[in-house]
Amino acid sequence: MTPTTAGGLPARTTTGAASPYLYLDLDDSVVPGGTYQAVAYVSYFDHGTGGWDIQYDSFADVPNNAYRDSAFVTDSGTDTWKTAAIPLPGAAFASRENNHSDLRLNIGTGGQPIGAIAVQVMGGNVVPIHLMPLPG
Repeated sequence: MTPTTAGGLPARTTTGAASPYLYLDLDDSVVPGGTYQAVAYVSYFDHGTGGWDIQYDSFADVPNNAYRDSAFVTDSGTDTWKTAAIPLPGAAFASRENNHSDLRLNIGTGGQPIGAIAVQVMGGNVVPIHLMPLPG
């Protein structure tokens, strides 16, 4: 990831054509691998007509369940910040993606600016926490 600015606010994006993903790892002491229903809230700068999705570690019986695709988010070119609520049904978060991560934003090579990401996880063994924004 690399820092950037979009719409006057700080953001992060991929580093270029060789890196179309932003990887994320949930803290195993808070969300150990298991059986969960989750929702990711992603603040993004809506620019152009591209799109992106989340690929997440899932326990579901689907092809390549360590990289299960979420619903696709399509940019509509408003040049404004938006927040997408993306369901992640059947999440496992068992650290089976690259470098033991749990999910990744598949934003392609277009450099989608991402402002913040929060994941709400429901299921057994989840330790409740309160999220704070990252320092700019």
